[in-house]
Amino acid sequence: MNLITKIYLFLINIIKIIFIKISPIIPRWLGIFLYKISLKLCIKILIFKIPEIKSIYLKTKFDSWFKPGSSDLDIIIVIQDQKGPHKEIKLFSRYLKARKLATTLFPFIDMYVFPLFMNDFKKWKAINQENIYHDDLIKDMKLIYGKDIPVQAPEKPTKLSGFGLRFSYESILVSVYNYILHDKKNIRPIYKNSLIIIRSFFIHCNKQDGSLDDYKNFLLKQGIDEEFINQFFALPKNNFRVKKEFLIQTIFNLNKIFEIIGKDYKPENINDDFEIVSSPKSEIKNIPEINEFVDKLEKRNIKSIYITQEAFENIDSYFLYLITPEKIKYEEFKNQIEEIFSKLEILKTNKEKIKIRERKTMYIFPPDIFPVIFTAGALKFSLMINYGFLFEAPNFNLNSKKLFGDDLKIIIKKIDLENSSKSVWYVNIPLSVNEYSEKILFYRAVIDKLFKKTNKFYLNNSLEEYQKIFGKLEFNFNDREKRYIYFRKNLISK
Repeated sequence: MNLITKIYLFLINIIKIIFIKISPIIPRWLGIFLYKISLKLCIKILIFKIPEIKSIYLKTKFDSWFKPGSSDLDIIIVIQDQKGPHKEIKLFSRYLKARKLATTLFPFIDMYVFPLFMNDFKKWKAINQENIYHDDLIKDMKLIYGKDIPVQAPEKPTKLSGFGLRFSYESILVSVYNYILHDKKNIRPIYKNSLIIIRSFFIHCNKQDGSLDDYKNFLLKQGIDEEFINQFFALPKNNFRVKKEFLIQTIFNLNKIFEIIGKDYKPENINDDFEIVSSPKSEIKNIPEINEFVDKLEKRNIKSIYITQEAFENIDSYFLYLITPEKIKYEEFKNQIEEIFSKLEILKTNKEKIKIRERKTMYIFPPDIFPVIFTAGALKFSLMINYGFLFEAPNFNLNSKKLFGDDLKIIIKKIDLENSSKSVWYVNIPLSVNEYSEKILFYRAVIDKLFKKTNKFYLNNSLEEYQKIFGKLEFNFNDREKRYIYFRKNLISK
């Protein structure tokens, strides 16, 4: 990188910082205008550099949720299919250079680009249109270049999305922890993600969508606290101002929803004739911060505390499960959660405050410790639990470490594991994500192929078993390009 480029990038970064600082005081319409102009310029660069781009969709909406200076722009780029993975790699190398140029010239905002080849996009779109949660994302996509790409899919979503439910719940916890630890009182994400869970609950039970009033009446009939319901749906009107106890009420009532769905969740064509296999794994190491947290935590209304570690690469990334009893009264729950909040600062990584991140970045930048709060009843909802560290339900049963309380096991349904593998199409081209996430995609595809062939679900020993059945991998597994070529040729459905 020459001196001129360094100076330019430095100036661009300064402009970005200034824009973020002044965005709260400039007119909103001006902030949105700058976003839209920058987006148009970025797209023109991408199309000029990569003529194989067939369509571009914008996932972000410029609605009341959009905040210039802090909101991101998410776009999906659909690229013409290539003849084989070697040509895909060459095209993708050109794409990365074009994206780097476009985003370097994009001084005001962060833009996340999701590239997909045409055939993969069709699978991704069809699968996600079936799912409550993802269907809303698909419906709201706006075509901003090229032709729309229709797919055959149900008119109405029919399946619960374990990914959507757990991702939304963990995103709520991110906002809660940031409120408690850093005094960041941003309630909008809590409202938005809670509404996703409530909508999923409503559609699952009623087989159709409804209005906000329908949601309110439905929640009331399901035994959700009326005071919480009224306060929750009045949040936009009250400019999202709440007292701290509202955070606890939200966690409590969402867990009640998970308990109800979990009891009612009976997938069709269920076949539980399968086996989960895991080779012996070294015990999760002692983490002083977690040990201190557990020792100092008053556990009057804690049923169990467990820790799980990411299952595939064994990186320093952990879920700390704080589990309350199933039939716990609100006041008891409230006292226990307040106690948890008071001890959160003990959880440190690399001598810093606990790093609270969105799920999509967790375990990409280890070390990480993420405390997740469930009732024992919610823990029975295996479809949702399974979307922790990807196949988290078997990971919890086989590889977790109990730190306190009762022994717990998750009842796992075969269809949950199959649906988890199917959602592999939620990700974009493997070469576009960080290498760790791309490896996870490879492992997931290996597990899926083994599962279909043997009716056995191999967790942390999947690669070894795969080679016994399908032959040795004749390449250096740490060579990313060769791993990608094998993945495209042998592991994905055509």
